[in-house]
Amino acid sequence: MNIKNSNLIVLISTVLLVVGFIISIVNTMVLVSPTEHIEGSWKEISWEYEKSENANFDKKISNAIKTEICKELIIHEAEVWNFLSGGNLELTSDTNNETLSWTMKGRGNILELSHKTNKIEHYNIQVLNNDKMVLYFSTDIQAKGIVKMTFEKIKEDNYAQKI
Repeated sequence: MNIKNSNLIVLISTVLLVVGFIISIVNTMVLVSPTEHIEGSWKEISWEYEKSENANFDKKISNAIKTEICKELIIHEAEVWNFLSGGNLELTSDTNNETLSWTMKGRGNILELSHKTNKIEHYNIQVLNNDKMVLYFSTDIQAKGIVKMTFEKIKEDNYAQKI
């Protein structure tokens, strides 16, 4: 191998190393962790059964059944979930305000909520992006099924105007 070929190999290796370094920097700046994605305010849009033991059961969950399900949960009847960066979750509705602790488990696909009474609940995160969050959890109420909760991200400008 002559000097020209070895210089060319060194040059190509250096360029590849620099390109790889730039790509890794861009990835860390662009990619957002699930923890960062979930932070902010989310409005509850719907509750429905994703899966049920009863095939003929209506997927939409009525307010009466939702109230019954919520009696067993620490989330109760919150309409807005505000995930704060310190691990606190503010749940607000027309009649109730409550603060819980939250953390992500697994590969960021499990949301763990804990109440000051040490009660802990787990929710499977099916969708989490800039605009939408979908959580699943199991219930034994009524049809015994998997409940799908859908949330819409509240844009900061809209949320500030409502307050």
